[in-house]
Amino acid sequence: MIITVLLLGFGGAAWLEWKELRQKEEGRRTYWIVFGILGFALIYSAAVSFDKTLPSLSSYMIPWLKPIQDWILMK
Repeated sequence: MIITVLLLGFGGAAWLEWKELRQKEEGRRTYWIVFGILGFALIYSAAVSFDKTLPSLSSYMIPWLKPIQDWILMK
Protein backbone atom coordinates (compact mmCIF):
# COMPACT_ATOMS: atom_id res chain seq x y z
CA MET A 1 0.00 0.00 0.00
CA ILE A 2 2.73 2.47 0.97
CA ILE A 3 4.68 1.73 -2.21
CA THR A 4 1.60 2.46 -4.29
CA VAL A 5 1.15 5.82 -2.60
CA LEU A 6 4.85 6.64 -3.02
CA LEU A 7 4.83 5.67 -6.69
CA LEU A 8 1.68 7.65 -7.41
CA GLY A 9 3.03 10.72 -5.61
CA PHE A 10 6.46 10.62 -7.19
CA GLY A 11 5.02 9.64 -10.56
CA GLY A 12 2.78 12.69 -10.49
CA ALA A 13 5.69 14.92 -9.51
CA ALA A 14 7.86 13.44 -12.28
CA TRP A 15 5.11 14.01 -14.84
CA LEU A 16 4.70 17.65 -13.79
CA GLU A 17 8.46 18.19 -13.87
CA TRP A 18 8.69 16.58 -17.30
CA LYS A 19 5.97 18.87 -18.66
CA GLU A 20 7.66 21.95 -17.19
CA LEU A 21 11.12 21.04 -18.47
CA ARG A 22 9.78 20.28 -21.97
CA GLN A 23 7.86 23.55 -22.07
CA LYS A 24 10.91 25.61 -21.10
CA GLU A 25 13.20 23.60 -23.40
CA GLU A 26 15.78 22.97 -20.70
CA GLY A 27 19.08 21.25 -21.39
CA ARG A 28 19.99 17.62 -20.89
CA ARG A 29 21.96 18.39 -17.70
CA THR A 30 18.87 19.89 -16.06
CA TYR A 31 16.91 16.71 -16.74
CA TRP A 32 19.64 14.63 -15.07
CA ILE A 33 19.73 16.87 -12.02
CA VAL A 34 15.96 17.07 -11.54
CA PHE A 35 15.24 13.39 -12.09
CA GLY A 36 18.33 12.31 -10.15
CA ILE A 37 17.11 14.20 -7.08
CA LEU A 38 13.60 12.85 -7.60
CA GLY A 39 14.93 9.29 -7.92
CA PHE A 40 17.05 9.63 -4.78
CA ALA A 41 14.07 10.96 -2.85
CA LEU A 42 11.89 8.06 -4.04
CA ILE A 43 14.46 5.41 -3.14
CA TYR A 44 15.17 6.95 0.26
CA SER A 45 11.46 7.32 1.04
CA ALA A 46 10.86 3.67 0.16
CA ALA A 47 13.85 2.57 2.25
CA VAL A 48 12.67 4.57 5.27
CA SER A 49 9.14 3.19 4.96
CA PHE A 50 10.46 -0.40 4.95
CA ASP A 51 13.22 -0.04 7.54
CA LYS A 52 12.02 2.05 10.46
CA THR A 53 15.54 2.18 11.98
CA LEU A 54 16.82 4.48 9.22
CA PRO A 55 16.84 8.15 10.16
CA SER A 56 14.42 10.34 8.26
CA LEU A 57 15.71 13.31 6.31
CA SER A 58 13.83 15.69 8.59
CA SER A 59 16.22 14.85 11.44
CA TYR A 60 19.04 16.21 9.27
CA MET A 61 17.15 19.19 7.90
CA ILE A 62 15.69 20.58 11.13
CA PRO A 63 19.03 21.88 12.51
CA TRP A 64 19.66 23.74 9.23
CA LEU A 65 16.18 25.12 8.73
CA LYS A 66 15.26 25.96 12.35
CA PRO A 67 17.27 29.24 12.41
CA ILE A 68 15.61 30.33 9.17
CA GLN A 69 12.17 29.53 10.54
CA ASP A 70 12.92 31.43 13.75
CA TRP A 71 14.12 34.42 11.70
CA ILE A 72 10.97 34.38 9.55
CA LEU A 73 8.68 34.09 12.59
CA MET A 74 10.73 36.76 14.46
CA LYS A 75 11.42 34.52 17.46
